[in-house]
Amino acid sequence: MSLILTTNTSVSESGDGPLNTGINLPYDYRNFTTDTYEIDEDSEIAVQSVKFNKEGNIEVNRSNNQFYMYMGDNSAGAQGAANRVTSACIHTNIGDVGDKFVTYNIESLPKAIADAIDGGLAHPDMVKNDTSNTLGTVVTINRDSENKFAGYDIQINYGKAAGSNGLANLAFVDSLNLATVLTQTPPYNGSFLTGVAPRITKEAGKPCEMINTGAPLTLCTGQFGGDFTNAGGNWHCGLTRYLDEFSPHHQAQNIGYFHPVGATYYDYVVKSVLGDGTAANAAKFYLRVYHAVCDNQDEDLSLEEIDYSHVTPLIEIFSDPASYTATSICKLIWVARNERMRLDVISTNGSVTHTLFDGTNASRVRNLKPINQNCKYLYPKVRIADDARYMTLTHWYQAKPVGFVYGNNRSIGDGTLQGDPQALDWFCKCYHESELGLCKAIDNRYMINYEDFTGDNATYSQFGENASNSFYAPIGNASNYSVCLVLTEDDTADANNNAIGYVPSIGANAADILGFNDDPILNVPNASTLVSQNFQSMNIPTMTSTNSIFVRLNNFTQRSINGQTNGTSKIVYHIPRFDNSGSEFGGLFFEPHQRTYLKLGNTNKMRIQDFHLSLVNSDETLATNITGKTIIMLHIKKR
Repeated sequence: MSLILTTNTSVSESGDGPLNTGINLPYDYRNFTTDTYEIDEDSEIAVQSVKFNKEGNIEVNRSNNQFYMYMGDNSAGAQGAANRVTSACIHTNIGDVGDKFVTYNIESLPKAIADAIDGGLAHPDMVKNDTSNTLGTVVTINRDSENKFAGYDIQINYGKAAGSNGLANLAFVDSLNLATVLTQTPPYNGSFLTGVAPRITKEAGKPCEMINTGAPLTLCTGQFGGDFTNAGGNWHCGLTRYLDEFSPHHQAQNIGYFHPVGATYYDYVVKSVLGDGTAANAAKFYLRVYHAVCDNQDEDLSLEEIDYSHVTPLIEIFSDPASYTATSICKLIWVARNERMRLDVISTNGSVTHTLFDGTNASRVRNLKPINQNCKYLYPKVRIADDARYMTLTHWYQAKPVGFVYGNNRSIGDGTLQGDPQALDWFCKCYHESELGLCKAIDNRYMINYEDFTGDNATYSQFGENASNSFYAPIGNASNYSVCLVLTEDDTADANNNAIGYVPSIGANAADILGFNDDPILNVPNASTLVSQNFQSMNIPTMTSTNSIFVRLNNFTQRSINGQTNGTSKIVYHIPRFDNSGSEFGGLFFEPHQRTYLKLGNTNKMRIQDFHLSLVNSDETLATNITGKTIIMLHIKKR
């Protein structure tokens, strides 16, 4: 009769690094004996006891996976006063939104959580991309001193200015499909020459308006610009939110609350415009600047000119390239820094530079509108009206999220919705799902209205970048800009019952699944840097145990039958769901009241030098939800 103790080597015991790999996994390990161990003939074997750490599964459906992401002004009260901020709470969900439960283990759920957070951030620099953010959201498992599951660590990584001028990445296409049938090849509209000096050219008799669909502009000091020396006297160069490039005309393409309905849309645009007809400038073109802002009359957007005469007089544009001198303004650069949009104009030789707007002027009327939730994904758009003229593009800094496709869920070529779950561009998602109500509400907020400057509407301080050319400014600063996870519906109200919490947040219910029941509104991180916020679970998420676990002795001669696999097995013990103390998860100890022995079938003595044990599911796959240290005691006796 012999008692044999077997165990894996845990991380904490190894001293100089983890050994929970290879033959030392907590659910699959091998022990070797120094000397050959001899077993009497006609012996049998049973499990004496089992001790391990078990982690359960988490069942997810719409009853526990809904939450909202908010990124913007988090200063006291600002988030609830919806008309005082440029952001909104964006709904997202972990996994599917259906009623059917989907089972995750604690190892597989972190990726689903990270994907849900990325979807709710709705910002190209806040997800993993090709330039400004190499990490995106990272969700890892927290463990206590005994290596037990203690919830999650959610690290939200901010983008920061990086990369170089990426002109070769530009991918301009026709901004409209003028064909009457979407499946037809669209008529030739403009010519886009790629390379280190890309240009957009208008050919004779063919309209030319093109939009870059390769990637959005980074908002971490992102730049887009061009040289208009050869563009003639009638052109546009600007930035726009998503526009459906498969639309046959502007009226069909526009967003539903923009007028005139047949006009071409931009959020920000420089235009070369013919003079006002007076004798002094009747035949001259001038550089004028417009942005899409809200008006008081019908709460629609329209392109309104913004005056830059506080910086320099109107800048003349020449239709003949030969008219430009060394000091003539011939280049423009849009620069995006968080909410601030800057516009620089530069002379041929670079000796003359004007910053027409930069978002920092104390007078709101002298700033371009702040970049808001609807236009965090901005795309370059260029229009040239004069035949054989072209604009040379000089600056392009992008942030292309992993998996990004312009239009989110449109297939290439025919404009058919494909249902791609990566709805990264939030405005695009709302557009295709006919949910533009919240978008319009944001575009109607006072800082987008350039007609009403009375009372509290007189000023708005646009958020820029921090010292790391990123966005994060923690609560407690004079200026706070950060991310908040809204895991339960926020019904905070003032004395007059006006909502002052994070809205909208209806249906949010993910506090338990993420381990934040004690504090489900996460606007103060456990730790932060200038480019990251970390939130750590305060509670252990509720888990379930839906699978049975079995002990398998792999290298002995006993036999059992497994009906699920329709074959013989090496399983020697079925571990109960609850241990001897009634626990279901964590550190568990099992000792059967009556041992069940299996014959080894050895007619002669057996000589053993190792014990290979596994903890398996009913289908004999390894039970990977076993962690830490495992101890299995075996009892061998002669029959």
